[in-house]
Amino acid sequence: MENVVREMNSRTVRQVSLDFKRQVQHIMRQETLEPIYALFLDIFQDIQKQRTQDVKEQSNQILIDTIKEMIEEQYKDLNLSMQSIAAAMKLSSAHVSKQFRLHESMSISEYINDVRLGKALMLLETKDYSINRIMEMVGYNNESYFFKLFKKKFGITPKEYRFKTVVHE
Repeated sequence: MENVVREMNSRTVRQVSLDFKRQVQHIMRQETLEPIYALFLDIFQDIQKQRTQDVKEQSNQILIDTIKEMIEEQYKDLNLSMQSIAAAMKLSSAHVSKQFRLHESMSISEYINDVRLGKALMLLETKDYSINRIMEMVGYNNESYFFKLFKKKFGITPKEYRFKTVVHE
């Protein structure tokens, strides 16, 4: 049994952990096959429980990674939202939103804004486009909303940021 668990562990990231010495000691103390059988059942149930939990966590991580990848690829889309992501994945908005918040400690819309604002910051530093052009390139169509989010995240407006960047060069 120890060899089988070792082989299972060699094929997965999350390891099944069992105290085989303690299990063998329990088995050796038994006088009949019935309690030994019950101990083996407990061991197998423990292994199954650990493996099932691992599969669930892996599928949740795949979901989160997929959402992040979609956002990275589609951040320019004005219609990108938690609802559009959930619809594309054919999952409920509530499920997608809940899983993302559990794993990332922020909402999908907060993550979308972080990605967009990060891209805007990079464009402000490296390109000579107008701020309105940059705003549109990263998926915003409302200037006051873009300025509000930018100032909230970075403490200054995009115009002030660009001016500081130019002054420091």
